[in-house]
Amino acid sequence: MRKIIALVICLVLFLLTGHPVFADQCPREFVHAMQQEGLEEERIIGICKRLARLSASVKPKITEDQIEKDIAGKMVQGWIFQEDEWRAIDILSSNYSEEKAKIEVNVDTIRNKTGTLRLRYHWTGSRWKLVKIFNVDFE
Repeated sequence: MRKIIALVICLVLFLLTGHPVFADQCPREFVHAMQQEGLEEERIIGICKRLARLSASVKPKITEDQIEKDIAGKMVQGWIFQEDEWRAIDILSSNYSEEKAKIEVNVDTIRNKTGTLRLRYHWTGSRWKLVKIFNVDFE
């Protein structure tokens, strides 16, 4: 029971402080809380490793802002999305798997180019990376 309480305390501290957790390097608040609960160093390291694996499995959703940055400089149907050009992006649908994401978006540009794009993303271990753009009806 004490071990579960220590783990819960660690998770709460992680969420509150935002400190990254790496396999053998828990933030000092975590280590201190677990030491106060009487856990030995070996157990603390094991808990930190498990927590790091759990944290790594939670991937953020891809946002309109991220898509806007990701398509800057890319070409679709002879159109290059300029970095400083105004565009409105609406996510129409999204499908996430463990390492891949498929996002369908509607894009409106300042020069009346508009339409739907299908985007493919891959998880790189720390972030989503745009790997392919499919033109559905962008003109």
